[in-house]
Amino acid sequence: MKKDRNDERKINYACATVQGEYHKAQGIENQDNFIFLSKPEYAIMSVADGVGSQVYASEGSRSAVMAAAHALEAYAEGSIACEEIVGTLRSFYRNTIERGHEAHAGTTCIFAAVLRDKEL
Repeated sequence: MKKDRNDERKINYACATVQGEYHKAQGIENQDNFIFLSKPEYAIMSVADGVGSQVYASEGSRSAVMAAAHALEAYAEGSIACEEIVGTLRSFYRNTIERGHEAHAGTTCIFAAVLRDKEL
């Protein structure tokens, strides 16, 4: 049986982060977070940066990358429909932020998914 070139793929990834001088001077931890998941059927990457002025920004960015990865993974594996991604992501995010921290855990989050045999 002849293999299609698309049947195999190699994914290389690298991430880097730098703690800003202001954060260093103020004793604020680095609030950058990332996650990368790869299986033959999909690859998911999510990166987030906490809003530096918020007390729980690191918790927010960590929760955001995990929520994005888990929601897209659930979709890729068929346990949720495409229309459920946003609600699932929101639910994962809210469930990982400690109660009372939500209003002070601001973050930006970017995520991407490459899914085989699925549209997104």
